[in-house]
Amino acid sequence: SGSKIWKVCHPIGGGVELPTRVSDDPSHPLYYRYTDEKLEKEGAKCESFTLREKDVLYMPRGTIHAPRTTASNHSVHLTIGIDGDFTWGDFLKGVRRTGGLKSNDALAAYFDCLPGRSLNMLVPHRALQGVPPHSVPKALVEQYQDELSSLRWGKCDDDRLNDIKNCADCIQNTISLMRQLQIRKAQQDEVKRRNIWK
Repeated sequence: SGSKIWKVCHPIGGGVELPTRVSDDPSHPLYYRYTDEKLEKEGAKCESFTLREKDVLYMPRGTIHAPRTTASNHSVHLTIGIDGDFTWGDFLKGVRRTGGLKSNDALAAYFDCLPGRSLNMLVPHRALQGVPPHSVPKALVEQYQDELSSLRWGKCDDDRLNDIKNCADCIQNTISLMRQLQIRKAQQDEVKRRNIWK
């Protein structure tokens, strides 16, 4: 029951690139807490509205928001976030780490090819679930090749794009690395969960 007043603003600063990570350090460009003064100074486009019982609000990643109740009102809201482990930027770093890109300069060239918004888009995560890390199916490699093709490769020549898109081994090795990291994190999370009750 009750209601809340929501102030919702378009992303500003580092948030324009849709980061998947944020910083608690106020001097960092991905610091995510904004005062009204900072929003005004940055020229953020904001609007305020009231949500009442049974209302639903969808906010894309990067949306700045601040809910508050009125002095005479009590209200609770439930937030559901959809998160993933890897972005396309992470994927390219994985290609470098697994040997698909021979130098950090080559990696930097790919980062220059993609706008930040594309680099920060999440890779297809659902497709990774249940994949054995050392036996990546060909269909999954092909899905990633298609996804790579659909990214907005702004400043990239066709040869550079084809080099990575057509390197099935590079993609397979990187998917394998991502799965290994997911499994390791799940194991660490399970250990933490068990230790809570000790």
